[in-house]
Amino acid sequence: MDTYKTEEEQVEALKKWLRENGSSIVTGILLALAVVFALKAWLAYRDRQAQAASNLFTQVVGSVQTGAPDKAQAAYDALIKDHGGSHYAFFGSLAMAHYWVDQGKKDTARALLQWALDHADGPDEQALAHLRMARLLLDEGKLDQAADLLQAQVASPYGPLFAELEGDLARAKGDPEAARKAYDRVLAAAGGDASALRQFVQAKRDDLGIPDTAPGKAQ
Repeated sequence: MDTYKTEEEQVEALKKWLRENGSSIVTGILLALAVVFALKAWLAYRDRQAQAASNLFTQVVGSVQTGAPDKAQAAYDALIKDHGGSHYAFFGSLAMAHYWVDQGKKDTARALLQWALDHADGPDEQALAHLRMARLLLDEGKLDQAADLLQAQVASPYGPLFAELEGDLARAKGDPEAARKAYDRVLAAAGGDASALRQFVQAKRDDLGIPDTAPGKAQ
């Protein structure tokens, strides 16, 4: 009987606790469920947005490649309007800029690259935007502006490409020795790699007419 009484008292104590705290428990459960459902809804929305941005970017690139600038521009405008903070918008700007450079519309390309510079997210995107803009400025003969842009890029994951551009800039300024040093840095970084970049830079290096003073090493 004592055991039964003890169990009965435990049950009554539990019932009393639930009467006093039951509403707060239910509220806590409902709040937890609300957070879970809200998180799932947000993740689903984010996935839909990412997919939509990806589709627009694909349209931009595909239209550029097939020579349909109107379609490319329409897709790009939608990409910037609805997904301007995405990586797809950044790379869409680079794709459109590249197209307009090929078409000789460098002012249009410069505006797109400036957008990319202003909206680059992280060091990799910043370096790539700097590289593309500096290359365009060099092509336009704006050597000092290109040099300033290269100097602003202190560290870069695109080191060999920046070194190649430095060589091109030095060559355009009539400084073959500085160009040689820059090209040699590219070749040293490439090592024995027979990449297209290495072959292209080697051709530029050979065209300078400066003999190798330390074979296999950048100077």
